[in-house]
Amino acid sequence: MTLRQFIQICNEDKTQWRKELGKNINFFFLFIFLREYRIVVLFRMCAYLRSHWYFFFIYCIVRLFYRHLTLSNGVDIPSHVEIGGGWVIHHCNGIVIHPQARIGKNFVIRSGCVIGYNGGGVPVICDNVIFGVHATVIGGVIIEAGCIIGAGAVVTKSTEPNGIYAGVPARRIKERV
Repeated sequence: MTLRQFIQICNEDKTQWRKELGKNINFFFLFIFLREYRIVVLFRMCAYLRSHWYFFFIYCIVRLFYRHLTLSNGVDIPSHVEIGGGWVIHHCNGIVIHPQARIGKNFVIRSGCVIGYNGGGVPVICDNVIFGVHATVIGGVIIEAGCIIGAGAVVTKSTEPNGIYAGVPARRIKERV
């Protein structure tokens, strides 16, 4: 990852957070007062520093802070997961993401969500996807662009674009407008 890509992804994250909060808040306020935003920023810093060997010492320190923050908040998101820009976390307790999962841009996740492996592969999540509280995606499924996964839904089959899914197992209940 180049410095230009790092800055671009961080700006996408910041823009999405401002959109979610409905305010024009500066970076320092977000970083100091929102632990969820701190997790996202330290995750991005780990991704950038890991790709440059000459920052290894700094990477170790940042990763230590990242692991402390994630473990103290009950979050299991390995620092090498592929997550696109515009990532927003609401209430970061109990979030688990598999290390090989691939997640697109503008991804919104809430507390208690699980993106995991069940022996049949790892989920792929496309752009503009929103997860409700305690949503679970397991197996080699593809969550298409624009989907909303409702609270408590368990997705075990691939979805169609722009759908709203809910239930156990998750079924398409309507089209996202």
